[in-house]
Amino acid sequence: MAIELSGWWSDLRAAAAFLTRVPVSGAPVPDIARAMRAFPLVGAAIGLAGGAVYAFAYGLGLPTLASALLALAASALVTGALHEDGLADMADGLAGGHTPERRLEIMDDSRIGTAGAIALIMSFALRAAALSTLASPGLATTALIAAGAGSRLGQLLGDRHAEGEPGVDERLPQPVDGGERSADCEMRGTDQEQCRSDEEHAISTWQTETAQEVRKRTKPPDYEQEVDRKSTRLNSSH
Repeated sequence: MAIELSGWWSDLRAAAAFLTRVPVSGAPVPDIARAMRAFPLVGAAIGLAGGAVYAFAYGLGLPTLASALLALAASALVTGALHEDGLADMADGLAGGHTPERRLEIMDDSRIGTAGAIALIMSFALRAAALSTLASPGLATTALIAAGAGSRLGQLLGDRHAEGEPGVDERLPQPVDGGERSADCEMRGTDQEQCRSDEEHAISTWQTETAQEVRKRTKPPDYEQEVDRKSTRLNSSH
C-alpha cells in the first residue's frame, strides 16, 4: 500500500511537471506513460485554480464575463499557455500553408500570425461567454474542474486505445534516473558537483523533449516525422 501511494505521488509530480509551469522541486525523471494516470487529477487542479480566480473576481463585484476571462487567463498562466500556443500554430499553418511542407514551416515559426491571433480571440471569447452564463462561482468552478479533468481523461483514454502506437516514453529518449547516474559517477570518480550539473542538464533535456511531444499532439500527422527527426538529432548531440 505504501509503495502504491508512493508511486501515485511520483506520478502526480511528474504529471504536474509535464502539464503545467508549476515548479516541482526534486521531481524524478518519470515514466510518462504510467504518469498519465495522474493527468485527470492535475487537470482538475488546473480547473480549480481557474475557479478560485473566478470566485475571487466575482466576489469583488466584477461582471461575470470579466470574471470568466480572468479565470481563463489564470488557467493559461498555470499551463504556460501550452494549448493556446498549439491552437495558434495550427491556425496559422492551416490558413497560410498550401503544401504540407509549408504548413509545417509556418507551425514551427514561434511568431504568431493573423489566423493564430483570431483563433485565440475566438477561443477565449467563446469559452468566456459560455462560462459567464453559469454566473454562480460554484457552477463555474465545477465546470472548470470537469473540463480540466475530462480533457486529460480523454487524452489518457486516447493514448490507451491507440493500439500499435508507441507511448510517449518510447518516442522520446529519457535520461537515466538519479540513482543510476549517482552510481555511475561513483564508478568514474566524477566530482559530485559535476554529477549534479549533469543531472540538471538531463532533466532540462527531458523537459524540452516532452514539451515537443505535447506540441506534436496538437499538429497534423505529418508533423510527427519532423518532431521525431529533431528529437533524434537532440539525443545524438548529447
